[in-house]
Amino acid sequence: MKTLITFLFTIVISIVFGQNEGVIAYSITPPDDNNEIYVINANGSGLTQLTFHEGRDAGPAWSPDASKIAFYVHSPDETKWSIFVMDSNGGNMQQLTNMENAFDNSPTWSPDGTKIVFAREYPLQNYLSEIWMMNADGSDQHIVCPDGGGPDWSDDGLTIAFHAQDTDDYEIYNMNPDGSGIQQLTFNDENDLWPDFSPG
Repeated sequence: MKTLITFLFTIVISIVFGQNEGVIAYSITPPDDNNEIYVINANGSGLTQLTFHEGRDAGPAWSPDASKIAFYVHSPDETKWSIFVMDSNGGNMQQLTNMENAFDNSPTWSPDGTKIVFAREYPLQNYLSEIWMMNADGSDQHIVCPDGGGPDWSDDGLTIAFHAQDTDDYEIYNMNPDGSGIQQLTFNDENDLWPDFSPG
């Protein structure tokens, strides 16, 4: 099940609006499967390619002030996915994570723009997934939840929603940014995935 969900995640086109600029960032999958990050104005003008990696780029996430975009990159040999950050015009690209045999994905900014929460999956460990956090410059990387994926930070910065496996399916949970106070929110026999807080 985790392998299937991971596969589905990699082929979904990610679309994220720039909060302050009316610009949409998204990932295009061409015939050669080499995803790249693009931006386009909300009226369809100004299409611009931002990344030119050999590895696949996906999952763009705008910083709260729309000055930067975090995303993840598949290495060409698919042994790891790493979190990168760049300016909104594609400049000043920096690699923030670099863990072998780990799939880092789903970067999400804290409302004040100082931290990034992300999921880390281990393909050699039956796709065990953890939630990690780091400063926006990549420093102080640490685990905050030993089981979970798809994290999303609330606008008030007080909680992080995520999905995690509960026996045979996935449920939605909420927790404090330090990993404490975990609360299960959904209870059913279906896979509940990718929570997203409403703004405000």
